[in-house]
Amino acid sequence: MLTPDYLDSVADEIIDLYADLEDGIIRDIARSIVKAGEVTSSAGWQAVRLQHMGLLYDDIIRLVSEITDASSAQIRGIFEDAGVTSVDADNAIYRSAGLDVIPIKLMPDAMQALEAGLRKTSGHLANLTMTTAAQGQQTFIRAITLAEMQIESGAYGYSAAIRNAVKKASADGAWVQFPSGHRDRVDVAARRAILTGVNQTVATISLSHALMMGSDLVETTAHAGARPSHVTWQGRVFSLSGRSAKYPEFTSGTGYGTGEGLCGYNCRHSFYPYFDGLSAPAYSAAKLDEYSQKSVSYNGDILTYYDATQVQRGMERKIRETKRELVGLDAAIEAADDDSLRGDLKGDYNKTASDLKTLERRLKDFLRQAGLQKDSSRTQVAGFGHSQAQKAVWAARRVQTDRENAIIISKIKKEAGIRGTVELNPTIPDVKALSFDDEHITARGHSVTLDQALEYIASAKIKITRWNGKYENYYSDSGAAFVDAAESKIRTAFSALEYDEKTRKMMEVLRRYAK
Repeated sequence: MLTPDYLDSVADEIIDLYADLEDGIIRDIARSIVKAGEVTSSAGWQAVRLQHMGLLYDDIIRLVSEITDASSAQIRGIFEDAGVTSVDADNAIYRSAGLDVIPIKLMPDAMQALEAGLRKTSGHLANLTMTTAAQGQQTFIRAITLAEMQIESGAYGYSAAIRNAVKKASADGAWVQFPSGHRDRVDVAARRAILTGVNQTVATISLSHALMMGSDLVETTAHAGARPSHVTWQGRVFSLSGRSAKYPEFTSGTGYGTGEGLCGYNCRHSFYPYFDGLSAPAYSAAKLDEYSQKSVSYNGDILTYYDATQVQRGMERKIRETKRELVGLDAAIEAADDDSLRGDLKGDYNKTASDLKTLERRLKDFLRQAGLQKDSSRTQVAGFGHSQAQKAVWAARRVQTDRENAIIISKIKKEAGIRGTVELNPTIPDVKALSFDDEHITARGHSVTLDQALEYIASAKIKITRWNGKYENYYSDSGAAFVDAAESKIRTAFSALEYDEKTRKMMEVLRRYAK
């Protein structure tokens, strides 16, 4: 028997490898899109596209091989630990019933089942990862074709089309396409394959163990938030043979052996030996009713516990998707040689980083209100490491600062009647390159020295640009300096005591609203 918590986390230690595969593919695709150069319908560019398709496929195959090699030993370890854990738990029950027990390694049928389950799951995972190579190439084709169509239509310029292509590639990523038409992210498919493979393998071992021990009854595990179709049989006793007059038959009663039943796809239920008259039911009727009736509150709405977990999973998926977009944008920024494109990509990165922080705050609030636990493994993106996370944090802060500054600037213009382009906490120019119109400043009676004017600029809190950038006026708490940017000359400077009414109002608004 394996507990629901054990099964829920059984793939955690390895799933980062498969998430890393997709993120590596996204990075490769994003770089290929940017490096493909100017997108046109010309034969020359089509040849470049084909070349990048080939290089991309080779890169993806290399990534797949690395993941397969790295995961093999870990997958074996997961299966062996699950087998030993389950048999040990069942043996404890058999021992309490007065039966002699043996370890799993002395159970030939169990070891054969373990090896068979391991081979099946490893083969399934290998097939999953190989499909990502073809899917990754298709993602590149769809993204670059989108860019080509947008540019040829005239609806988008080069920069916008490339950025859209990178975003589409990041969203599409490396999907696993199933024969049914259903598709999943490779890490999601890998998690399901490992969880289902482990559970079904251990179930086969448990049934073989029960037959060997002459045990006919089993009890299923139970947990809150079970699928509605599983609630009907969780935490109940069943007869493996179907010959019990007291308990229902195991297979028909639980759907065991089907994808939707006990130990099926993504199922966290298991079962263990039960001895009528000796074993006490692990779950009372009241506890099972509590599990099935459990609900949570969120923003005044009442959700079933199961529905709440689905909302949580949806929020977690959105966070992962956003992190993957950041991974793609980051790779595109690194690959971009064009300064304009790189600047636009950085703008997209900053906005997406801000969106990520918003999503994370919403998830945190939801978990707090619903009383649910954070599951970091379901929001983690392997390529989104510490450096990426820190980069995203700073990008989000910049976006937030820009938003706050925009509000303050709006208030300055409205309340103080200021015209021109207003910049808060402005970038300070190279003051060493500035000349000083001493004669003009003295003639106006301002009595300001060059050092004082330079200090006004260095400590400026506001810059106002006028005349299409020709004039830059710097304002500090101590005074102001007006610069002729075209001639790199300080044309006038004066202390704060000489501020006019508009300027005093502007500085007052800044002090009132700025943090």
